[in-house]
Amino acid sequence: MKKLYGGIDIHKDKLAGCIMDKDGNITREHIFPSSKKAVERFPREISSSDITIAIEACGMWRGVYKVLTELGYNVKLANPKKPTILLVRKRPAR
Repeated sequence: MKKLYGGIDIHKDKLAGCIMDKDGNITREHIFPSSKKAVERFPREISSSDITIAIEACGMWRGVYKVLTELGYNVKLANPKKPTILLVRKRPAR
């Protein structure tokens, strides 16, 4: 399978997700409830090695990030005000 890219826009009551290939052809586009089960279903049937998913770095990103990373997906945070990807780094223990 060719490499796919996904994005999820996070809102309080719903999420909007899109998956496309490197040429911009949309393979999946959904609006779904903001629940763990719905987040788990969104990338269904796509191997975690075939997709990178960007999620909006807003006040509610942690739950979506946790669900997707626990399923083995490569998840990146996107700054909603800039078209760049943020890095998630743990702070070193002191």
